[in-house]
Amino acid sequence: MAKIGKNLTFLIFCGLVVVSGLVACRRRDRAVADAGSVNGAAATARPTPAAEVGGEVIQNPENDPTGGIDATDTTGYDLPFREESRRKYVLKPQSTFRVFRINGSVRVESIDGDTAEVLVVRSATRREDLEYNQVAIRHEDTRLRIYREDDHKSFFSAFKKMPEGRQRVVVRLPWRIDFIGRGVNGGIDIDQIEGSLDVSGVNGHLRVAGQTGPVEVTGQNGEVDITISRYTGSPIEMNGINGEITLRFAGEVNATV
Repeated sequence: MAKIGKNLTFLIFCGLVVVSGLVACRRRDRAVADAGSVNGAAATARPTPAAEVGGEVIQNPENDPTGGIDATDTTGYDLPFREESRRKYVLKPQSTFRVFRINGSVRVESIDGDTAEVLVVRSATRREDLEYNQVAIRHEDTRLRIYREDDHKSFFSAFKKMPEGRQRVVVRLPWRIDFIGRGVNGGIDIDQIEGSLDVSGVNGHLRVAGQTGPVEVTGQNGEVDITISRYTGSPIEMNGINGEITLRFAGEVNATV
């Protein structure tokens, strides 16, 4: 019994030593934290440097310095690192504008005259990712094309995961133009055109403030809102629309639906 009592006394003594050590550690940690909160108050309130936030706007070396299209991202769609490409071209009347394979929105602003202006904004999470998802701008006398190039150059590269890239396209075009849109993953907004409207495979809305000419919209995943400024009897065809369709006519209309 005496031996058991000695062992019990020894265990109680060890337990008291451990508890005392834990209490001392907690008090010391609390004192350090309090001192840090006082002495380091300025460091805590210091604003985060821009380098830590990340992001950069890069101007394409081939840019036209006279370009005046506003590149502001009003919807918060762009990723931190951006590249802006600006071009100007002369387009003959009744030229064709074609845009396809764009992962983002397309906006067409109508102008008088024959000078077309182009703004393409590419964005990525990292600067080095801008090497991918390049956007080509091709111009000929009666044709202007904007499209995202294919990064899969070989059979084996098809199995490689490509970094995320986003694009926005804004163009100012003569209002007498034919518009073709294919595979756009974003909304399309058009001011006014006098020519054909051919849109297919768009994942987003299609809004046209004024259209004169034939209309064909197929495979649209989003609302369609088109105002026919002057109906000339040209065909209006819509198929495979997954969204609300609003078709307006300015003035009198004599048509069969």
